[in-house]
Amino acid sequence: MSSSYLDLHDILATSYRIPVKTSSSLKSLGFLDPSSGLEDLPENFKVEMPLWMVFPLLRHGLGPDFPKSYSSGHREILEADPSVVDLHKAGPYFYENGIYLLSKFGGHPDAERLGKILPEVLRRRFRMIMDSSQHAEEGDALTQKAMLDALERELFSAGQESKRQVSAWFKRKTGQIHTADMVSRHCKRKASLE
Repeated sequence: MSSSYLDLHDILATSYRIPVKTSSSLKSLGFLDPSSGLEDLPENFKVEMPLWMVFPLLRHGLGPDFPKSYSSGHREILEADPSVVDLHKAGPYFYENGIYLLSKFGGHPDAERLGKILPEVLRRRFRMIMDSSQHAEEGDALTQKAMLDALERELFSAGQESKRQVSAWFKRKTGQIHTADMVSRHCKRKASLE
């Protein structure tokens, strides 16, 4: 996913909260955890922050940790059978968040394993997503779509749209094929020159 300041998907994906731990005392940052009632964040204090907020604060003594949806227990479930996992519940932008975590925290002990499992999970779920989008009835489609993350929902919608287009083509509802305007103008110009 390309990062863009004005991209809605990017804004929503980076609002995902991850656990961080302070490696030193952080002055005047107690407001980051209003429930603590502290003015300063003490050393070894754990707090959850959105991804967009963690990136600039890394150099000020924050140590990120991967969220539970990317933990070793969750990864083992994904490795066993990713088709049964509700990725929307794990995070509506599961893949995008995983990519952000890998790009910013590549030195994290879990990063290498996460980097291997993200494409594998998508590869193994892709067939299920396409099959569901092509063969599911409307009620079933809504149920199945509820378990997908944002990227998978786009794939699901693209699959449904292609099914509608093929159906319309078979029923001859797509209309006739016409010559492109550019080609017809070019032929007229050529004829007028002769």
